Amino acid sequence: MEELKDLREKIDAIDQQMVDLFKQRMEVSKEVAAYKQANGLPTMDAGRERALLGKVGEQAGEELADYTQSVYRTILAAGRSYQNACSGVTSKVYETIRKALDTTPDLFPQRATVACQGVEGAYSQIA
Repeated sequence: MEELKDLREKIDAIDQQMVDLFKQRMEVSKEVAAYKQANGLPTMDAGRERALLGKVGEQAGEELADYTQSVYRTILAAGRSYQNACSGVTSKVYETIRKALDTTPDLFPQRATVACQGVEGAYSQIA
């Protein structure tokens, strides 16, 4: 049986590959956005997304189909968002949030550190 450290190193290596592949996917999404914009096509293609979710679920197998489709729903949402950003398309909600972010003073640090009272295992972090 492998040590936990070794297993985590394997996961770290896989994660790096996944990040590299995600970056490649998003670069192609940018090209898709340019094509869609040039041809007057909408960002959302529900039929394509349904077909893709079915395909990846089938490829993952019965045990992992739901998990895989869940991950891909997030990837597809990120891709749509990126395509819209690349095309300069925004929504009223986006504009409202962006305005609030731009005009609100930075009251809190971007990366917060949280401390919990008690000894490890006392579950105070859940509170």
